[in-house]
Amino acid sequence: MPGRGRGNTHMGSLRTLAFAALLLAACGTEPDEPELQGSYSVAYDPARLTSATLNCDRLLTYAILGMNDLGDFDLSFNVVDDCSRSGGGYSFFGVLRIGTYVRHGNELTFTPDSATYPVFSGILDGEFVDFTLPPAIGNLAPGDVDIRVGPRHPY
Repeated sequence: MPGRGRGNTHMGSLRTLAFAALLLAACGTEPDEPELQGSYSVAYDPARLTSATLNCDRLLTYAILGMNDLGDFDLSFNVVDDCSRSGGGYSFFGVLRIGTYVRHGNELTFTPDSATYPVFSGILDGEFVDFTLPPAIGNLAPGDVDIRVGPRHPY
């Protein structure tokens, strides 16, 4: 029985050494790129003016971008047309675009599922995403609209 005790001590030392090696290996496997999966949002109060005509203002009230780790995204935003200065009223509409995204470092390329909507680009900036929406994505303005959403809220 005395030999058995020494064997257990040796096996215990090997287990400790193996455990330490696993911990060290795990420390070196952290991802180089920050996580994207989650939702990023912005609410404008007061609403953000995106375009104006003689009679009406188009306003953006919020935007939400959701991304998963499979490369899918959904983008929704709410728009208000304020035509009160010309005697008209307010009209509201929401926009939802879904599709896929590709990441290259901090650069993002969003491809909507519908071929009628153009590809648009974005940049990951820490916990925020900056992207530029072309007019065809939601008719926010006659030209491109830059939007910053965040911080990230993990799913």
